[in-house]
Amino acid sequence: MSEKLSKEVRHPDLAESSNWEDSEDNPSSNLLRRFKKIIEEQGVALNQGIKILEVGSGDGRLVKLMEKEGMDVVGVDARPRNKIKSGNEVAARIELLPFADNTFSVVVAHKVFDVSAYEQDSYQMFREIYRVLKKGGIFINSIADRGSPKEVVPWKLVSTGNFTDVYKKE
Repeated sequence: MSEKLSKEVRHPDLAESSNWEDSEDNPSSNLLRRFKKIIEEQGVALNQGIKILEVGSGDGRLVKLMEKEGMDVVGVDARPRNKIKSGNEVAARIELLPFADNTFSVVVAHKVFDVSAYEQDSYQMFREIYRVLKKGGIFINSIADRGSPKEVVPWKLVSTGNFTDVYKKE
């Protein structure tokens, strides 16, 4: 009975398809398309060798999709789940990122700043993201239970909407 139940409970998008990662139904593919559109709207050309950091990369799905598109991306998570193997994931807390100042042109966060779900110092996380972001770089904070990162660091809110805020380091 448990075998039958486990088959019934499986996520329908993960059913037998080996091409699920590339499908239109893949939430990570949809998120990547949204992030790419935002990045391009902010005047950052993805084909110019920019470095991207995903904070809270979890199982690495978004990192792997970005890698497949030729992007120079690194994922960071306190507890990487690596179900989707990616060579560019680092185990570290966002409050203490293991990267040099001014390393990344883009930093993305999806469902990271949820104080009800995670024990974290959001203000320190914003400081660290700001530190590793290059001048003129952008931080995309998607679906967040957030205080304003502007309270902590002097970046500019350049866009808001669809549960996503975009900040620019000036």
